[in-house]
Amino acid sequence: GQRVGSAVVNVTRLAMAVFYLSIAHLVLQGQWWPVGAGKEPWFWLGLSGIVGLAIGDAFLFQAYVSIGPRRSQVVMTTVPVMSTVLAWLIFKEVLTAVELLAMTLTLFGVAWVVSERRSNRSRIAFAGDDNRRIYLIGVLLALGGAAGQAGGLLLSKKGLEGGFPPLSATVIRMVVATAAIWLFTLLRGRGPATIGALRDRRALILIAGGAFTGPF
Repeated sequence: GQRVGSAVVNVTRLAMAVFYLSIAHLVLQGQWWPVGAGKEPWFWLGLSGIVGLAIGDAFLFQAYVSIGPRRSQVVMTTVPVMSTVLAWLIFKEVLTAVELLAMTLTLFGVAWVVSERRSNRSRIAFAGDDNRRIYLIGVLLALGGAAGQAGGLLLSKKGLEGGFPPLSATVIRMVVATAAIWLFTLLRGRGPATIGALRDRRALILIAGGAFTGPF
């Protein structure tokens, strides 16, 4: 992300993940795409991909650049908390006392880590200093990433109803997320700059590895 920018990383690794997943789907399901999927799975899983992979991960990767991967991943531990709360609000799922205690401990731990003294090695990509306002923006970006992933998980749960194959669901999420984020990139006029940034071979290799071990 520091070499080519978080936005370039996100759009590129999603496209690569679609390629990897399509091959896996062909080998395991006998076809490149889940062509037999109905409109409802495509809607819910596609929306899940946009919320979780396109939007949520865009926030997360910028948070990596802003406050570093360690603190970003600490904030990401709130994903189960957010998904549980959303399930309670939307699907009326019952919260147990143990779950409430676990949520409280998680939030306390995250608050403690993000409020501790920051290292001078943590740099904000778009500012270059370590003032409180910029650091807060980085934390909010990580929280946005966590919220996106939590929302994406709930939406994918809806799309998986009826025993829909998980691999096919993942392909749909990736395809729709990739289409959405590339469309957004092109509408912003960032297409040529994004492709040009991929001339950095080391960055391209790292993104390819991340796409294989992450989304794939």
